[in-house]
Amino acid sequence: MLANATDARDRVYATREVPWRTVELPGLSVYSLEENPSDAVFPPLPVTREVTVAILGLVQLSEGVDDAIDALALQVEKAIGADPTLGGTALQSRYSGATIGTDVEGRRPVGVIRITYAVQYDDASVVARGP
Repeated sequence: MLANATDARDRVYATREVPWRTVELPGLSVYSLEENPSDAVFPPLPVTREVTVAILGLVQLSEGVDDAIDALALQVEKAIGADPTLGGTALQSRYSGATIGTDVEGRRPVGVIRITYAVQYDDASVVARGP
């Protein structure tokens, strides 16, 4: 959903381990942080689950870093907001927050934003789709 929908273009990675030093910026990385069942009883299926999904955005550190971070965040929010079911893979998703900062410790200083979404899905649909 995010590929070619933001300034990151096709630099969207489904991993938390991206070689940011060698990748053109801006870029996005999408990964899960934690998951919890929403239902207290199981089995039986389906069990509704909620996973926290992080979208990490990195931009070049420059005078316009705040504007670049804000623009990237808005583009991500618009893309997710256009289809809160994430292409039919979720029951719903909702924005749950963001942290913004910079990382100047590495060889390549960057501006960073981590946007999180709470994503609910029904694991019966996961079983039907398979691994």
